[in-house]
Amino acid sequence: MNEENHDEPGGEVDKSLVAMFIKMLPEERLRANDRAASAIMELRNAFSKKIRQK
Repeated sequence: MNEENHDEPGGEVDKSLVAMFIKMLPEERLRANDRAASAIMELRNAFSKKIRQK
């Protein structure tokens, strides 16, 4: 696998983030994923609401 992809957007990996998730229990990873998904949906809904108000 080619690790020389630093020129591509998003090509770098945050190794500390990977290490943090490896240390988590599966249930903790699921909760973290659920929280991230909820935050994304909240931001998407707020953005959509703002666009509709214009």
